[in-house]
Amino acid sequence: MRDRLPKDSGETGCVAIEGLLGLAMLLLVGVVALSLPTWAHRQAIGRSMAREAARELVLAPNWEIGETRALRVATETAENRGLGDDRWRVVEIRCEGDGGEDCRQSEVIPRGGKVTVVLELTVPFLAIARYGGGARYGGGYHWTVSHTEVRDPYGSWSR
Repeated sequence: MRDRLPKDSGETGCVAIEGLLGLAMLLLVGVVALSLPTWAHRQAIGRSMAREAARELVLAPNWEIGETRALRVATETAENRGLGDDRWRVVEIRCEGDGGEDCRQSEVIPRGGKVTVVLELTVPFLAIARYGGGARYGGGYHWTVSHTEVRDPYGSWSR
């Protein structure tokens, strides 16, 4: 068999930079593929927490009781999904009456009033799901979720 290069060409071989870049790209794709389920799961938890908190506020007999119930249900939802208190926070809770006025000071949320709950969650950059939890590496980014619930304009009832 003939050699393609003459023996005196001085070529001893080396790792091509293209090979290293290809390997790095494969590794990056693998890391993103392993982290995507955790990112989607954390966002679904946030949507659920905001939705249930806003619902509790709308159905409460007054603002004070509603705010207490909303925080309780958000905390319970986070705990049930394995999300610690240090991984989420309430950014804002708003209430707008039918005419756009702030209704947090009123005794009862008026019919047609809109309650908005805004939460912020920390989503890890790299989280590899595994049985019994997940390994989290690096920092994370903050993801904000909000949900607006309207008090029934016709037959508002409370719990």
